[in-house]
Amino acid sequence: MKEFTTTIQLPVSQETARVLAANPARAAGVAALVNQIISHSRRDRADRLARLIEQSSSSARAAGLTDEDVDAEMASYKAERGTRRM
Repeated sequence: MKEFTTTIQLPVSQETARVLAANPARAAGVAALVNQIISHSRRDRADRLARLIEQSSSSARAAGLTDEDVDAEMASYKAERGTRRM
């Protein structure tokens, strides 16, 4: 499957702009790095959240809290702040 690309502008120093303009291969490498950072960020966001939730759950269980205890705390927190969800 062919990936479509588009050109964007990013603020960089004059020296960086000069170097990238003079070296298309290096500019392509920078573009690939930016693509990798963005796609990696999207892909890992859900994984990081799942790990954080699991670590929090493990810590709560280790401290003797049950799921019901956590649910009660969350309900109290939401009631104090007048929010429906976090």
